[in-house]
Amino acid sequence: MARSIRQLLDTTALLNERAVESHSLTENINTTTPIGKLTFHIFVALGEFEPDIFRQRVNAGLKAARRRTYCQQAEIPHENST
Repeated sequence: MARSIRQLLDTTALLNERAVESHSLTENINTTTPIGKLTFHIFVALGEFEPDIFRQRVNAGLKAARRRTYCQQAEIPHENST
């Protein structure tokens, strides 16, 4: 439906203005009820949170790998150092 929270909420608002109701058959979410709207917004927020936290963890892993590589290279003795 959308690529960002803002786009999804704008699309949902547009659909609501046109009296289009959203129902999820697998999660039993009905956005015409207050609890359905709350559940929808929670899922949208989690959907945006997941790739952000994944990106953060990947970047932290890459940074740690770079540090390990740098430390390992610093510990390698030179052949001419006797």
